[in-house]
Formats: sequence, C-alpha cells, structure tokens
Amino acid sequence: MRVAIVAESFLPQCNGVVNSVLRVVEHLEKTGHEAVVVAPDTPRGQASAPTLVGRRTPVHLVPSVMVPKVTSLPIGVPTPSLYRTLRDVDPDVVHLASPFVIGAAGAVAARRLDLPSVAVFQTDVAGFAESYGLAVTSRLAWRYTRRLHEMCDRTLAPSTETLKTLAAHGVPRLHRWGRGVDVEQFDPAHVDPGLRADWSTGRREPLLVGFVGRLAPEKHVERLASVADDPSVRLVIVGDGPERARLEALMPHAVFTGELRGAELARVYASLDVFVHAGSTRRSVRPSRRRWPAACRWSGRTRVVRATWSGIAGPATCCPRASSRSGCPRFSTSCATVACAPNSAALDWRRSGRGPGPRSAHSWSIIIEP
Repeated sequence: MRVAIVAESFLPQCNGVVNSVLRVVEHLEKTGHEAVVVAPDTPRGQASAPTLVGRRTPVHLVPSVMVPKVTSLPIGVPTPSLYRTLRDVDPDVVHLASPFVIGAAGAVAARRLDLPSVAVFQTDVAGFAESYGLAVTSRLAWRYTRRLHEMCDRTLAPSTETLKTLAAHGVPRLHRWGRGVDVEQFDPAHVDPGLRADWSTGRREPLLVGFVGRLAPEKHVERLASVADDPSVRLVIVGDGPERARLEALMPHAVFTGELRGAELARVYASLDVFVHAGSTRRSVRPSRRRWPAACRWSGRTRVVRATWSGIAGPATCCPRASSRSGCPRFSTSCATVACAPNSAALDWRRSGRGPGPRSAHSWSIIIEP
C-alpha cells in the first residue's frame, strides 16, 4: 500500500504531530508499505527540514511562514506542488496529520483526485486560539474544522473525550484511533537514583512532579507555579518553547531540563513520582500514556484518568500566581493533586519500590476508559 502523509508540522519541530508522523512512517516501512510525506519546510534563513526520514521515505517540502502571536511554529503555505505531488504519487490513501492549512489543501486535492482521505485530529485549534487571546478566531476555528473534516472520508481521534467534543461540533464519520507506547523504552527499570538525587538538592525527600511538553501558551504551564513553590515538592519541567524564559522567571525553584528524547526522556518518566498535565486543550494522551509503563502516577484532565486509580482528575482552572492552597481558592488538579499526594496511600507503593506486585496491582493495561 502507498500512503501519502500530509503533515501540518514536521521536523525539526518537536511536538505530538511530528512524533505521530514519524511513528506512522516507521510502522509503514516496517510492514512493507510505502510512504511519502508532504510537510512545511523551515522558514527562510533557517536550516532546511529533512528531505528523507526513516530508511527510505521521501519528504516533499512546501514553503512556510511565521505568523503573529504563534512565533515559534512555522505554518505551511499551500502551493500547486502539493497537488502535483499527490497526483504523481497516486497513493492508495491520503493521511492528513492534524490538518488545518496545508492539511486542508491536502483534503481538497484528495477530493479532486478521487483519493480516499483520513484526517487525524490531534490539535485543538479552537482551544489553541483561545490560549493566544484570539477568542473570535476560536469560534471560527470550529466552523472551519467541521467543514475541513466533512471533506474527509474518516476522522480519527485519540480519545473518547475528543470524539464527544468533535461530535458535539458536528464533525462526521468519527472513529477512535488509540495511542500506543514503547513499553521497553518507558519502563520503571530505567529509574535513575542519581537523577532523583540531583532534582532533590535543597529539599528534603521532595515529591518529584514532572511536566513534559512544548512550553507554549496553550500548555498553561504557569498553572504549576504554586506547585513549584511548595517546599515538599520539586517540579521538573521537560521541554522547550517560546514560554521557557517567562516560566523560568516565574518558577525559579523548578528544574528546567530543556528538550529530551529517547533514553534520556525514558529515565525522566521512570524517575518521577507524579506526572502532571496543566493544559485544558490537549486532545492526544501520548505524554500521559508514557508514564504508565514507567510506573508514574498522573494528574490531568477528567475522563482521561480515573480518580485515585490512574491519577486524580479535575477542572483546569487555577490562579496561576497562587503560592499556596489558601491563596488559590479555585486551584486546579495541577495544584490539588500535588498538595494531597504526599498524604495519599495510593502513592506509597511508588515511593517504596516498583516490583511486579505493585505494578500489576495497579493494572496499567486498563487504566484508560475505552
């Protein structure tokens, strides 16, 4: 089978869309199928994006531009070359990875060429717009999203919650496409006592709480400020992005590791006590899934975790400048979970060891509701 992948974002960017595209390419190559990627190049003046990924998959690049507000994420510009590429490749299916701009052009081209198309919904553009102070754009984004996905033969979403949201906004032909995790890489055996000791410097046996993701406005990492100031907690923030400098100034007691991948990232997950997600717009649950095989508890959005089983879930509203529970009357899961975690019996197993018994008792394979 020949698959054309039109990616809204691509290397050298590091985000969920890019990671998913690379995993799809990896799987297609491994199973004997053929893939072609169409993706945005880097903006003029920067080192070009790769033209080959995996072992043999070509990448056709389209121009990109930077837009106001979203200053760290290049936006692909649809050009006639996209249509010509799909026409010449003549794929069996067009895979639209988080379509919005060049993905929409890919959907139009697929219809004109009578090619089946599958859209993967990974980016909540409406929520993204709200995070950047573009509320009007947010309302228009849902209309645009619905019309875009109406052109596709199928829309895949990563979670039940996302399926419900899309259905509520009139997106048709919805199907769930769950996310997997490399259970060999993300394993509790990769715990690094030295790393835990480094993180704990200056605090007495702190609870190690970690966030992993792009440091951008839509992630709302600033909601973790009260966590970072708690002397019984050490907040570890893994990732990079346009908000890093502001967050470092806001949370001087947090550990900022920068962007990590592969074995380094696996050691982080295995060495944390709690994984926390601070945003309110995430539609993919890949970062949270990685912490399951690594035996790390989670605090995050409702419907993605079951209270006190896989984590503690709640509303994503929080006073970002609160320094304590008393100073934050509407503190979110991000604050509440960490505040109660040191006294929670549910976490005792994590602090005393990670043998087969404790892991199996928490049924990692069935934490997420179907």
